[in-house]
Amino acid sequence: SSFLVQGLAFMEKTPTFKCRDHEDNAWESCDEAKACDSNFYFFDGDKNESIIGYYQLYCDRHYLIGLIGSAYFVGQLIGVFLHSRIADIHGRKGIVIACNVAVLLVLSIIFLQD
Repeated sequence: SSFLVQGLAFMEKTPTFKCRDHEDNAWESCDEAKACDSNFYFFDGDKNESIIGYYQLYCDRHYLIGLIGSAYFVGQLIGVFLHSRIADIHGRKGIVIACNVAVLLVLSIIFLQD
């Protein structure tokens, strides 16, 4: 689980923007605030390299970035109560095996292509 928590910093990487300069009509690097104020901007690089670029969580949707990290911890909280109750009813061995399979599936995400 620490792999996912540490990975959130990279998944939430803010994309770099290019804005059109109104004086000479050339593209120049700009920050997110200037890009959101300008009507003419685009991403410098791959838009799909982070969750922010892929789901367009910038400008007026910037507040949604915190929900990405929070959803992970809410899921852990629900899982702690749910799995402990299931383990008490059905036995701990099955839960341990299921959790190990889940860890292997999460680690297999590393090797997925697109």
